[in-house]
Amino acid sequence: MDYSLAILEVEKAAIANPNVAQAMEELVAGVKANTHPNINEVLQETEKILNSQ
Repeated sequence: MDYSLAILEVEKAAIANPNVAQAMEELVAGVKANTHPNINEVLQETEKILNSQ
């Protein structure tokens, strides 16, 4: 699976649909609350991908 493509598609859906945007915000809040040791790295990579648009 191409995760970067999946992230881009979700980002497009979030722009087009406020309900998707809200769900993504809730997901990010949940992820940030997680204590997984690599979560910050994953979030940074995701942010880079989204900002490269």
